Amino acid sequence: MNTEQQIGFDKVKEMWAQLAVSTCAKEKIAGTVPIMDEKELRHQLKATTDARQMIDKLGNPPLQDVTEIREILQAAVRGDCLTPYQLERVEKVLVVVERLKQYLARGKYQKCVGDTGGGEPGLLRHTG
Repeated sequence: MNTEQQIGFDKVKEMWAQLAVSTCAKEKIAGTVPIMDEKELRHQLKATTDARQMIDKLGNPPLQDVTEIREILQAAVRGDCLTPYQLERVEKVLVVVERLKQYLARGKYQKCVGDTGGGEPGLLRHTG
């Protein structure tokens, strides 16, 4: 039995992956390992607390599954002509990115005016 199983972390990762919006996020979750360095752990705990406070104040971030954008971008880099459907998907991803930027800007503003917020979550390190 490995350490992740001994501490039940494998079960936590399963539950966490069920909440993930994209395949990429699920892959990153699968590649996480517990942090053993106390200084790094404290830093990540602070970031996680800040992110939780931001979610409490602003609601969930506007996330959406953007998995197929990778294939579309690869096609564009190869010089392939994108289909109307692919162009619509690119537009939707750009809208999501703009909404996420606005969300993060609101969080940064909240933090600057004295409220708490901001930071990125992470008690774990991605190893992939």
